[in-house]
Amino acid sequence: MAWADMVGASGGNILGQVGSFIEASKTQKEKKAWQRYNNAMLNIQNAQNQNALTINERMAAERSSIMGFQIRKSEYLTSASVEASAAASGTIGRSVNLALLDVHRNAAVADERRLRDLDYQYLQTDAQRRNSAMAVALKTDYATIPSPNPLSYALDFGVSMAKEYKK
Repeated sequence: MAWADMVGASGGNILGQVGSFIEASKTQKEKKAWQRYNNAMLNIQNAQNQNALTINERMAAERSSIMGFQIRKSEYLTSASVEASAAASGTIGRSVNLALLDVHRNAAVADERRLRDLDYQYLQTDAQRRNSAMAVALKTDYATIPSPNPLSYALDFGVSMAKEYKK
């Protein structure tokens, strides 16, 4: 087969190969854009989760602080009540001291419970933070999307030219 006939016969093939390469390039760009979009949405979701956890953590600290003030206030009022009752009745000595000791011990136990609950809430929030970050890391698409190689399309064209030449 003559060179001119071969080129003429495979002219449609070269246009097909060029068209395939352009289509593959567009598809690759679309896949990368979709991958970036999905990963960005995952990161936004994680940021929202982290913000909500921070707000919950601050609210827990505020509640704990208010509860601590109320425990101390109750301790002072109860201590004053015990002392006033003892003074009014003329009671002195060991029984008054034991009553005051009970008031202070109960306040200390309540305060310790409050601090322990706050620590548990902080631990739970930290675990939720790690879980959210881990979920994003696991769901993030790290796949490599290959770019179309023009040489492979040129090789396909060369193979089709060789087939035409052998005819």
